[in-house]
Amino acid sequence: MAQREAQIALALAAIRIGEAKSIRAAQRAYAVPESTLRARLAGTTNRRTAHQYRKRLSVRQVVDWILEQDTQGFTPSHARTREMATRILRMNVVGRPIEAARINGTHPEAIQEFYLLYEDIVRRFNIQPCNTWNMDEHWTAVGVCTNSYVLASSSQRRSYVKSPESREWVSIIEIVSPAGGFARPLVIFKDTAPQTTHFPTDTPDWLYTTSENGWTTNSKGISWLYDIFIIPETQPKDGQWRLLIMDGHGSHTSTEFLWICKQNKVHLLFLPANTSHVLQPLDLGVSAPLKSRYRSQTVALASLDDALPIKKQRFVTCYNLALKKTFTPRLLRTGWQAAGLYPFNPSKGPNSSQVQAPKPRQSMPPPHQEINPIFTTPTSSRYIQQATKSIRKKAGEKQALYQALHKAGHAINSLDASHIALAHRNTQLQAQLDTIVTKKRRKVQVNPNTQFGNIDNITMARQAQALLEEKEASKQVKYDAMAAARELEEQSFEALQFEWQMDDF
Repeated sequence: MAQREAQIALALAAIRIGEAKSIRAAQRAYAVPESTLRARLAGTTNRRTAHQYRKRLSVRQVVDWILEQDTQGFTPSHARTREMATRILRMNVVGRPIEAARINGTHPEAIQEFYLLYEDIVRRFNIQPCNTWNMDEHWTAVGVCTNSYVLASSSQRRSYVKSPESREWVSIIEIVSPAGGFARPLVIFKDTAPQTTHFPTDTPDWLYTTSENGWTTNSKGISWLYDIFIIPETQPKDGQWRLLIMDGHGSHTSTEFLWICKQNKVHLLFLPANTSHVLQPLDLGVSAPLKSRYRSQTVALASLDDALPIKKQRFVTCYNLALKKTFTPRLLRTGWQAAGLYPFNPSKGPNSSQVQAPKPRQSMPPPHQEINPIFTTPTSSRYIQQATKSIRKKAGEKQALYQALHKAGHAINSLDASHIALAHRNTQLQAQLDTIVTKKRRKVQVNPNTQFGNIDNITMARQAQALLEEKEASKQVKYDAMAAARELEEQSFEALQFEWQMDDF
């Protein structure tokens, strides 16, 4: 690898200083692929250097952890292995993974505009922190998928893991305030209607509903407004305005949803697309700790209860325990502070490590390669003239050769003009022929006792039409041959020959 990189470096240096006249010349001289040289000249680096920042993870640590889990009967899946590897990377001060759409779609200009709009709304409507809310819907898996591969020791053929059975998604709508307050969540199960078996004995005081796929809908969003957010117990005193910050999900942007909020003095502020990881307090404060604690509860429950399935009833129990540990005033305020909304700090979002401004790619253009017109096949008189000038510069004044090439250029121009005229004439004649000659069609014979033609009638008509087309095609070949013969008779013998004669010089 080191020797190959040294050869590439020498080839690039030869191109830059002009020692190699072209990329292909450098490729032949240093035995380096041409595609590699072009990529390096365009600004790319080798694969090892490009991925060096990711190699802070000790493979030995991950392998030891997999073997330890295997001996304990908790053979890890790929998802759990990735989670452990991510924790090791965090320990080594490596950033956590993030979706490419979030990075590419997060623009500092949109974030700054959001801060300006937020500041203007709070100032104009005199909205207090206790009347500012952030609402978000997130999805949580009830169980763990059973059809997943796991990682274990290579010395044994099969490994078994205690699993909380099949996975089922549940939607939860949460709402928090910078003053440390929060309202009860809305849980949406995947079912036709809530069942008594969904809930444990000590069911928490939440709101529960169902939908066909476990996701929210427009009607669910409106019901959430009436049953949670704008109930009389939560209305502010003295008719003050409230601010509700949320993403642009379709259930939040329906006309009825907007109208209900306007009637109840609720000002809506939507987050820009792909910025919830930077501007949404719920994501920055309690979302990650809540999901982590919920997963810990499900894993502990599976180990104690011998892999009993995590159904809706057990989900409510596990999620309730995780919610009580996570929704604390300190964590709730942390999310608003990290988003730069309370206390107001508009530099938080644009300066976040998860916001990357697009960097222009600096590419070095490949060296200019001059093409000698002498060694190219002339396609017009312009190339003949270029070759003539090049020969005169190198061979001196040879008037006879110059005149011969000059006349050859004129001859090519004349032939090109006649060729274009013939092609245009052929196109016109073909268009006229197409308008005169029409293909014969075969009528589908239908039995008068029936109203519609069947497949047998249509097949017979298609066969008859194919025979007619074959006869016409055989006649057309004869016509084309006769037309070509007449065209050759009209041309002179001199027009059909072209001679080149060049003396040594």
